[in-house]
Amino acid sequence: MVVLRVSKKTRIAIFFLIMVTGLLMTYHMISNAISIFGIMKLLSAYIGASFAAIIDYKTMRIPNIIPVSLITIRIFMFLPEFFFDHNILTYLRNSLIGMLISLCFLLIVSKISRDGIGGGDIKLISAIGFLCGATVAFSTIVLSLILCSLIGGFLILTKKKSPKDKIAFGPFIAAGYAASIFLSQY
Repeated sequence: MVVLRVSKKTRIAIFFLIMVTGLLMTYHMISNAISIFGIMKLLSAYIGASFAAIIDYKTMRIPNIIPVSLITIRIFMFLPEFFFDHNILTYLRNSLIGMLISLCFLLIVSKISRDGIGGGDIKLISAIGFLCGATVAFSTIVLSLILCSLIGGFLILTKKKSPKDKIAFGPFIAAGYAASIFLSQY
């Protein structure tokens, strides 16, 4: 396992970038007038993805507590949705589809790539799919893979990494998730 050392200035810059992105996402979501439940789901997923990105960048692992927390938040949100919004079956179906499709797709990709995508990454995106639904999960997967391919290709071309080196996918999941929120209307 490779643990990257970063300077204090770099850590502060990363933290600042995450906070600014979070504030911009909050403004974007509120200005598009989605429900309070939608805002809570999207912000919870962003916070979870941000923590996962930081931990994965430092340790190359995503702790199980993050996806478990996101799934737990979603389960608790079903209750108020049941009382205040009568589309509960639609929300439940969308959550299950988001989780199952991302889980199955990423398990297949992981097997084909010989564990190129780790179990923590799969669990995180599946939890985001359960929390936010199929559309968010799919767009997060696509944008994360595109960003990872671009940055990975750049790192290989500049000889900072070899094709056999591993890079943390968690930061790309967080960036892909943020990009999917900015590019969509939820």
